[in-house]
Amino acid sequence: YIVIHNRESSKFLNTDFRDSNESFMGNLLHNERMKRKCSIEDLAENVDVRCGTIKNIESGSARGSFALWYKICSALRIPLDYFFVNQLECKKEDEKQQI
Repeated sequence: YIVIHNRESSKFLNTDFRDSNESFMGNLLHNERMKRKCSIEDLAENVDVRCGTIKNIESGSARGSFALWYKICSALRIPLDYFFVNQLECKKEDEKQQI
């Protein structure tokens, strides 16, 4: 499922997913998976990929397709925009600090 929380979070629709910060998104994924006490093995099985794929995404060495992120979010019951909104918010904070 896709949930857009507000107008600001709709910006992810215009974000090039392939240029996303893999490490940032991987860390968010790891944290959310751990909060839910979901093992890499369980998540991998639920989204029909190998454990190594999840490990690589969490470490930032792989991106994962949009379809895979959709499956991951569905399996963990996380709104798909969660990763993009958090990334946009961090970018805004970085820009404020640079000014």
